[in-house]
Amino acid sequence: MAVNFKRVSFLLALVMTVAAILTPSVISGENGFSDLQIHKHLKRLNKPPLKSIKSPDGDVIDCVPITDQPALAHPLLINHTVQMRPSFNPESVFSESKVSSESNDITQLWHVNGKCPEDTVPIRRTRKQDLYRASSVEKFGMKSQKSIPKPKSYEPASVLTQNGHQHAIMYVEDGVFYGAKAKINVWNPDVEMPNEFSLAQIWVLGGNFNSDLNSIEAGWQVSPQLYGDTRTRLFTYWTSDAYQGTGCYNLLCSGFVQINREIAMGGSISPLSGYGNSQYDITILIWKDPKEGHWWLQFGEKYIIGYWPASLFSYLSESASMIEWGGEVVNSQSEEGKHTTTQMGSGRFAEEGWGKASYFKNVQVVDGSNELRNPENLQVFTDQENCYNVKSGDGGSWGSHFYYGGPALTVITTIISPCVYGKEFSDHPDVKVQRRLKQLNIPALKSIKSEDGDIIDCVPITLQPAFDHPLLKTHTIQMRPSFIPKVNSTYTKKEPKAITQIWLKNGECPENTVAIRRTEKEDILRGKSIESFGKKIHDQSNAGGHEVALMNSLGNYYGTQFVMNIWRPEVEVPNECSLAQTWLGSGYDYELSTIEVYPGKYGDNKVRLFVYWTSDGYGATGCYNTDCSGFVQRSKRVDPTVRSHNTTELNTSSPYLFGRVGEELVGYWPGSLFTSLKDKAEEVYWGGGIANEMTGGRHTTTTMGSGHFAGEWYKKASYFRKVMTVDGANTLREAENLHPTTDNDNCYSVKEGQSGSSYWGTHFFYGGPGRNANQVSTFNKVWSTYEGGPDNLGATFFEPSSVPSGFSILGYYAQPNNHQLFGWVLTARDLSSNTLKSPLDYTLVAKTESLKIKQDGPGYIWQPVPPDGYQAVGLLVTTTSQKPPLDKLRCVRSDLTEQCEADTWIWGTNGGNVSNLRPNIRGTQATGVCVGTFTWQPQNSSPPSLSCLKNTKLNFSTMPNGSQIGVLFNTYSPLIYLHPDEEYLPSSVNWYFSNGALLYKQGQESNPNPIESNGTNLPQGGSNDGSYWLDLPIDKKAKERVKKGDLQNTKAYLHIKPMLGATFTDIAIWLFYPFNGPARAKVKFINLPLGRIGEHIGDWEHVTLRISNFTGELWRVFLSQHSGGVWLDACDLEFQGGGSNKPVAYASLHGHAMYAKPGLVLQGDDDVGIRNDTAKSKKVVDTGLGYEVVAAEYEGGGVVEPPWLNYYRKWGPKIDYSVDDDVKRVARLLPGALKKAFVNFAKKIPDEVYGEDGPTGPKLKGNWAGDEK
Repeated sequence: MAVNFKRVSFLLALVMTVAAILTPSVISGENGFSDLQIHKHLKRLNKPPLKSIKSPDGDVIDCVPITDQPALAHPLLINHTVQMRPSFNPESVFSESKVSSESNDITQLWHVNGKCPEDTVPIRRTRKQDLYRASSVEKFGMKSQKSIPKPKSYEPASVLTQNGHQHAIMYVEDGVFYGAKAKINVWNPDVEMPNEFSLAQIWVLGGNFNSDLNSIEAGWQVSPQLYGDTRTRLFTYWTSDAYQGTGCYNLLCSGFVQINREIAMGGSISPLSGYGNSQYDITILIWKDPKEGHWWLQFGEKYIIGYWPASLFSYLSESASMIEWGGEVVNSQSEEGKHTTTQMGSGRFAEEGWGKASYFKNVQVVDGSNELRNPENLQVFTDQENCYNVKSGDGGSWGSHFYYGGPALTVITTIISPCVYGKEFSDHPDVKVQRRLKQLNIPALKSIKSEDGDIIDCVPITLQPAFDHPLLKTHTIQMRPSFIPKVNSTYTKKEPKAITQIWLKNGECPENTVAIRRTEKEDILRGKSIESFGKKIHDQSNAGGHEVALMNSLGNYYGTQFVMNIWRPEVEVPNECSLAQTWLGSGYDYELSTIEVYPGKYGDNKVRLFVYWTSDGYGATGCYNTDCSGFVQRSKRVDPTVRSHNTTELNTSSPYLFGRVGEELVGYWPGSLFTSLKDKAEEVYWGGGIANEMTGGRHTTTTMGSGHFAGEWYKKASYFRKVMTVDGANTLREAENLHPTTDNDNCYSVKEGQSGSSYWGTHFFYGGPGRNANQVSTFNKVWSTYEGGPDNLGATFFEPSSVPSGFSILGYYAQPNNHQLFGWVLTARDLSSNTLKSPLDYTLVAKTESLKIKQDGPGYIWQPVPPDGYQAVGLLVTTTSQKPPLDKLRCVRSDLTEQCEADTWIWGTNGGNVSNLRPNIRGTQATGVCVGTFTWQPQNSSPPSLSCLKNTKLNFSTMPNGSQIGVLFNTYSPLIYLHPDEEYLPSSVNWYFSNGALLYKQGQESNPNPIESNGTNLPQGGSNDGSYWLDLPIDKKAKERVKKGDLQNTKAYLHIKPMLGATFTDIAIWLFYPFNGPARAKVKFINLPLGRIGEHIGDWEHVTLRISNFTGELWRVFLSQHSGGVWLDACDLEFQGGGSNKPVAYASLHGHAMYAKPGLVLQGDDDVGIRNDTAKSKKVVDTGLGYEVVAAEYEGGGVVEPPWLNYYRKWGPKIDYSVDDDVKRVARLLPGALKKAFVNFAKKIPDEVYGEDGPTGPKLKGNWAGDEK
């Protein structure tokens, strides 16, 4: 099935692509302006950038030199000198230091992929398509003159609203104002038409509303016509002639001068507020600089964006006379006497208040003393209260504030209240829901309330929804099939257990009616959309997050019959499902009879019967049950949607279009609904399926079938038995040639049973637990000590909390107190009733009663005593000497464990040490899994016998695929700062080869070969036998140039590898430097260069990200340092600002070793050693901007490795020379005591520092297939 769907999609995409190529484009744009006009305008707007950043939302942000920005092309600004900061900022009574905010930091999406360099400004790139959407090139980026809220107007509302713009605002007028400020709640309102918009903003106004209005505006907006999407975006606007010929949005014309390099006007902002959920707001401040007269814009409390020069304005060159705050929408249908459904604010009326309606708070004005104060005589205004309204408030930390907005129309039960002009409301969501309910819920002759909450309507059989289908308008109901398949098998006849549905306890439907479960409003609202209600959200291919464990058979079939085992699987989240079903398919048509658990559809976790059909591969046709026209029901006792009760077996047959449950004929699918399936089915599938809605490589814990693997067989695993198909003679025969299919056999499996039993016939078992281990990162504190451990701050011990139902604790968690709580432990669930067992007893391995340390009373550490054949994988901690309960944790069966060892130190005393645990054997093929627990190791004795877990199915199904790798790396790609004095920069390998690097062969040193840019002429494989090496160009100038690398052509090379039993993904990020510079020494207070010591040609350095495959979160980062390195927890790292998840590393001067913080790290002791200097500078490698995945072996050939990666020789020559002369030369410069200290240190200099010896490539490093050292 999946193959067919993908083929159709590909052909469609191919046809569309060819059509696009063949379509001529002489005149571009639906408005008729030419490509030449477009090109000229784009050239004016898109200035050559120093750097461009691709945003996840599709925007391209150009980092343009601040002096080249569009503003300075304005005739009044030709000789303008950019002012880099205002001379004065207004004081506020609601500063951030005085007012706590419920809001979270707002960021712009492009920040995740980098920032603009110093002395540049970020400008959203304008594209050809943006101009095509405008009414004309000249009007691109300009507002309509109608976009002016006129609260003083005495015109009737009908006249005001006919201009197409509507407002809900608070304002202050007839004063002298020098600015305004507010916190503006951020939402993403629905915009109905592409030429409409919805915004929230501040207006600073001067002049009159007719012809010479001056206006400065800023806020957020959703504008499909301007931006080509419906994202919420930050914007500014200005005009000096009432929107006639001057001004524009953002930087789409000359005028506004930007100075900030972190905020892009027109860029999308996130996160956004949700109804009844978290609320977010942005702070906007506009004020007039009293010295220069410019109007400045500030975003948030720290981003001063830029200014509008005073020379742009007439009235505003002095002051503003009116300030407005609020929302605005465009109603493009006003001239037709209709009203848009475009929302303002949150789409809710002001009365709904916090968390529902949108707000402005801390509304202030700037007075003549340049101070922010509460405005006086505030008034409110709306064009049409039935559509959008405003409600003011005052006092408290919110100061002057108001709620505003609306949905454009009001629905009160079934009465529609128009806002203007008798709008037809058929497209409003509430109306759509009511109309859909009316279609589905046919007037019943009788209704029955079920114990489980369902209402069953007994609908006249001729009125059921099926007959709304165009093909069934004149259909005559067939009450029985003309022929029922006869059985031709050796199966023993056995009456199936009667199937019951709970509602039958309270009554039965009359004759000539059918039982239909009533659809409630909540059922429809749980759907992805009103239109898609009742339809499958995903197709049955694995690409949609669906996983299956099934059997299939190919041939010519006319039906199927089977007995299906019924269980109630656990479903983790509401939009997932677990089901058991059969598919009958032909071409792209499918007809199904199934059992499923689907909370997202039914609102509960009850087991329900259902049917489904489609005739176009889950496109526009078909639905569940009777949620659309199609399936004709004829049973008054069985409703395809209703919960089954006290049933362990289900006998389902679908001999071509008829469906039978047990002995009850439920209904049929008329042949006219189908194309290829009208004649026969070409394939039949039986088995289970689940929806996995987890992202980032994670897997759901939703169970399939019984939640047990197929290999556990009868009474544990779920099954299908007596599986039969209907042949061309309408005879039921045992199914043959079954083929098993599973998407993820780590989570779900299928196994065919042994034939021969007349009771079982052809049968198979299927199912599984989904994710059977769970990473828990929430804890309850048990005990702390405040001395010992790293930084002598003590340690804290925790019990895992919020453990999922069915999972057991394996051990407690501990960490030192020198950093914030950051960690996890695994919990597990028993798959077969014998994988986990409670301990037999506990042994007290440590107690702190006698220790004279700061502690929360005494602590007691207990080791579980496991049963025979089981291992303990963690310890417990208590605050009493009483043994813990035996069911507090579980031990693990021995064959599911591996040996482990102490890892990082957590805490210690004279009696012993506490350390993390890790598997002894670690690497890409190693199966050991870290549990996250700790061990106690007494002084001078062996540690307790604890184990790690073992991944017994190392098939790498938990690892990210190609697209997921991109998402992970774009999220966590580190920034590496080079020292400001660094002269030996990195480059790409291709740049190095293309700029003259040479390949030498032993015995032919006089005839080196140039290297192809992709390294195709490098020797492949072999070993590092000294027969080949690389070197710099021979030409002296070329050599010096290549030694210094090229930062602009730097590329990060990624090796993606499984680690710790594939429970983590390691992304090793390799950087290449053409040259490693000379070392420098520090001898007490003297710094000395070390000559040639430390120099070598070719330098490979790396950073490794370790990301959890359970949660997709960054856990640790490894920083390579010379021949070693260090692991750091993510909580101990510096991250790029603005809420970014991108860690920061610092490369040392000349040596390029990686460190977590800027400063000096000395390789030595007693203040004598080799310097490793790091510092932040403008020389930075943003690894997310230029990277290449060069290896991911677990993908099985999905990544093509570049030839240079399999070059196993040296990347630089080996040059032996005596360092004695260099050491003596340096020593001569030092006085006696320092000389002695230096000479003693020189004897300890690591071997890799002495002599010039090029490194081998990444693939020959020990960490390539193993763990980091």
